Amino acid sequence: MFPGGSAGAAHAALLERLGSWPGPISVFDELPSTSEWLKGCKPEERPAWTVVWALEQHQGRGRLGRVWSSPRGNLYLSVALPVPVTDRPGLLALGAGVVVCDAVQRWAPAVRLKWPNDLVVGDRKLGGLLLQATASGAGLDALLLGVGLNVERAPELSPEALPAVALCQLGATPALDELAAAVLAGLRLWYHAGPLESRALRGAWHARAVDWWGQTVTCESPEGALVGRCLEVDEDGALVLELEGGTHHRCLSGDVRRLRRLGEPDVRA
Repeated sequence: MFPGGSAGAAHAALLERLGSWPGPISVFDELPSTSEWLKGCKPEERPAWTVVWALEQHQGRGRLGRVWSSPRGNLYLSVALPVPVTDRPGLLALGAGVVVCDAVQRWAPAVRLKWPNDLVVGDRKLGGLLLQATASGAGLDALLLGVGLNVERAPELSPEALPAVALCQLGATPALDELAAAVLAGLRLWYHAGPLESRALRGAWHARAVDWWGQTVTCESPEGALVGRCLEVDEDGALVLELEGGTHHRCLSGDVRRLRRLGEPDVRA
């Protein structure tokens, strides 16, 4: 894991790997949730690039409020990203997915992105991201990115989710501080390069995505269950489906599942 296996050792190891970092870094042995910890801070207490890392979580949450099982040995961190001027915040989630995918590929070359926020290897879930934004009349106030990656343990997930896989099962077990540094350095480099160049960002996301384009999927969305042909992810980060009759529908959130051919295993997003 890292020398000593404690929060203090993790903090020192991460700082050594990063060299320098523009915001405060806090490491805890245990937390209910790194993202909830950040959300509970006053704005002046969480400047851009504030990082919170917990060696274990007890109330980790994923998309739609689902429990994110968080046993010790995996990576759980959240970072307060700089808030860019944009009317397309959905693109930020795609870009963050690209960054984390690229960081993980060093140890899992077969990792892919599955809309909207999963990292998968085959039909198993390696990790996930959750981007949470708060807004006021002046626009976005905060942009908090939570990252969870299975490293030493593949936890049991909810029945509606994919089965899990851990990096150790794929033949690689990076030190947690090394993996955390790769993710954080990638995020910072991405922001310096300009995170919202839409065409390049969408192209990068497509290149790393599971190849469901042109195939029939179901999407459990706030509008109900939809069945359609998977076409693309658009300039706002929405998944575009072609429904029966040829109409197009933009899914801004939801659970997506590719319809199976006879004999194929069930695959969920």
